[in-house]
Amino acid sequence: MTRRDVPRARRAAAACCAAVTLGLAAAVLGACGGGGSARPSTAIVSDDTKPTLEFTVARGTNELISHGADIQIIPNPLVMRVGDVIRIRNYDTVGYTVGPFFVGAGQTMTQIATQPGTFKGMCVLHTGEELVVTIQER
Repeated sequence: MTRRDVPRARRAAAACCAAVTLGLAAAVLGACGGGGSARPSTAIVSDDTKPTLEFTVARGTNELISHGADIQIIPNPLVMRVGDVIRIRNYDTVGYTVGPFFVGAGQTMTQIATQPGTFKGMCVLHTGEELVVTIQER
Protein backbone atom coordinates (compact mmCIF):
# COMPACT_ATOMS: atom_id res chain seq x y z
CA MET A 1 0.00 0.00 0.00
CA THR A 2 1.39 3.41 -0.92
CA ARG A 3 0.92 6.64 1.04
CA ARG A 4 -1.55 7.69 -1.64
CA ASP A 5 -3.71 4.65 -0.90
CA VAL A 6 -4.00 5.47 2.83
CA PRO A 7 -6.84 8.07 2.51
CA ARG A 8 -8.73 5.70 0.19
CA ALA A 9 -8.30 2.84 2.66
CA ARG A 10 -9.44 5.07 5.54
CA ARG A 11 -12.57 6.07 3.60
CA ALA A 12 -13.36 2.43 2.88
CA ALA A 13 -12.77 1.54 6.53
CA ALA A 14 -14.97 4.43 7.68
CA ALA A 15 -17.80 3.34 5.36
CA CYS A 16 -17.50 -0.25 6.54
CA CYS A 17 -17.45 0.84 10.18
CA ALA A 18 -20.50 3.01 9.62
CA ALA A 19 -22.45 0.04 8.35
CA VAL A 20 -21.28 -2.10 11.24
CA THR A 21 -22.01 0.69 13.73
CA LEU A 22 -25.54 1.16 12.45
CA GLY A 23 -26.15 -2.58 12.26
CA LEU A 24 -24.87 -3.24 15.78
CA ALA A 25 -26.16 -0.09 17.48
CA ALA A 26 -29.14 -1.84 19.03
CA ALA A 27 -26.96 -4.66 20.35
CA VAL A 28 -24.37 -2.27 21.77
CA LEU A 29 -26.99 -0.09 23.39
CA GLY A 30 -28.73 -3.11 24.84
CA ALA A 31 -25.51 -4.53 26.29
CA CYS A 32 -24.32 -1.33 27.92
CA GLY A 33 -25.66 0.72 30.77
CA GLY A 34 -26.63 0.23 34.35
CA GLY A 35 -28.99 -2.21 36.00
CA GLY A 36 -32.66 -2.66 35.25
CA SER A 37 -34.12 -2.21 31.81
CA ALA A 38 -32.68 1.28 31.24
CA ARG A 39 -30.57 1.52 28.07
CA PRO A 40 -28.53 4.53 27.03
CA SER A 41 -30.02 6.03 23.93
CA THR A 42 -30.28 9.10 21.75
CA ALA A 43 -32.79 10.23 19.19
CA ILE A 44 -32.36 12.25 16.01
CA VAL A 45 -33.62 15.83 16.21
CA SER A 46 -33.79 18.67 13.72
CA ASP A 47 -30.56 20.49 12.91
CA ASP A 48 -32.49 23.63 13.93
CA THR A 49 -32.46 22.39 17.56
CA LYS A 50 -30.03 24.37 19.70
CA PRO A 51 -27.15 22.09 20.75
CA THR A 52 -25.84 21.71 24.30
CA LEU A 53 -22.60 20.25 22.91
CA GLU A 54 -21.23 21.09 19.47
CA PHE A 55 -18.14 19.76 17.71
CA THR A 56 -16.71 20.43 14.27
CA VAL A 57 -14.60 18.17 12.07
CA ALA A 58 -12.61 20.55 9.88
CA ARG A 59 -11.99 20.03 6.19
CA GLY A 60 -8.63 18.27 5.83
CA THR A 61 -8.91 16.26 9.06
CA ASN A 62 -8.57 12.97 7.16
CA GLU A 63 -5.36 14.25 5.57
CA LEU A 64 -3.98 15.07 9.02
CA ILE A 65 -4.93 11.62 10.33
CA SER A 66 -3.33 9.92 7.32
CA HIS A 67 -0.07 11.72 8.18
CA GLY A 68 -0.21 10.52 11.79
CA ALA A 69 -1.58 13.65 13.48
CA ASP A 70 -3.05 13.22 16.97
CA ILE A 71 -6.64 14.43 16.54
CA GLN A 72 -8.69 15.22 19.66
CA ILE A 73 -11.93 16.88 18.54
CA ILE A 74 -14.31 15.37 21.09
CA PRO A 75 -13.43 14.85 24.78
CA ASN A 76 -13.00 11.24 25.86
CA PRO A 77 -14.92 10.30 27.86
CA LEU A 78 -17.82 12.44 26.69
CA VAL A 79 -20.32 13.06 29.49
CA MET A 80 -23.86 14.16 28.63
CA ARG A 81 -27.10 14.48 30.58
CA VAL A 82 -30.55 13.30 29.53
CA GLY A 83 -31.97 16.14 27.42
CA ASP A 84 -28.59 17.35 26.16
CA VAL A 85 -28.36 17.84 22.41
CA ILE A 86 -25.12 16.91 20.65
CA ARG A 87 -24.25 18.24 17.21
CA ILE A 88 -21.29 17.13 15.13
CA ARG A 89 -20.62 19.03 11.91
CA ASN A 90 -18.35 17.28 9.45
CA TYR A 91 -16.78 19.61 6.90
CA ASP A 92 -14.31 16.94 5.77
CA THR A 93 -14.56 14.89 2.58
CA VAL A 94 -14.94 11.55 4.42
CA GLY A 95 -17.44 10.26 6.95
CA TYR A 96 -16.46 9.40 10.52
CA THR A 97 -17.61 6.94 13.15
CA VAL A 98 -17.62 8.85 16.43
CA GLY A 99 -18.46 6.39 19.20
CA PRO A 100 -22.09 5.43 18.68
CA PHE A 101 -22.61 8.11 16.02
CA PHE A 102 -21.78 8.30 12.32
CA VAL A 103 -21.40 11.62 10.54
CA GLY A 104 -21.17 11.49 6.76
CA ALA A 105 -18.88 13.66 4.67
CA GLY A 106 -20.20 17.21 4.54
CA GLN A 107 -23.08 16.32 6.88
CA THR A 108 -24.33 17.33 10.30
CA MET A 109 -25.57 14.92 12.96
CA THR A 110 -27.82 16.28 15.73
CA GLN A 111 -29.21 14.00 18.46
CA ILE A 112 -30.75 14.35 21.90
CA ALA A 113 -29.80 12.10 24.85
CA THR A 114 -32.95 10.25 25.94
CA GLN A 115 -31.83 7.48 28.32
CA PRO A 116 -28.95 7.32 30.83
CA GLY A 117 -26.14 4.78 30.51
CA THR A 118 -22.73 4.30 28.94
CA PHE A 119 -21.73 3.26 25.47
CA LYS A 120 -18.34 2.62 23.96
CA GLY A 121 -17.59 2.74 20.30
CA MET A 122 -14.93 3.22 17.69
CA CYS A 123 -13.76 6.76 17.04
CA VAL A 124 -11.11 7.46 14.42
CA LEU A 125 -10.93 11.02 15.76
CA HIS A 126 -9.05 9.81 18.87
CA THR A 127 -5.62 8.31 19.23
CA GLY A 128 -6.96 5.19 20.96
CA GLU A 129 -9.76 5.00 18.37
CA GLU A 130 -12.41 4.45 21.06
CA LEU A 131 -14.91 6.89 22.53
CA VAL A 132 -16.84 6.37 25.75
CA VAL A 133 -20.13 8.29 25.94
CA THR A 134 -21.86 8.46 29.31
CA ILE A 135 -25.39 9.82 29.58
CA GLN A 136 -26.38 10.79 33.12
CA GLU A 137 -29.76 11.63 34.64
CA ARG A 138 -30.55 15.34 34.61
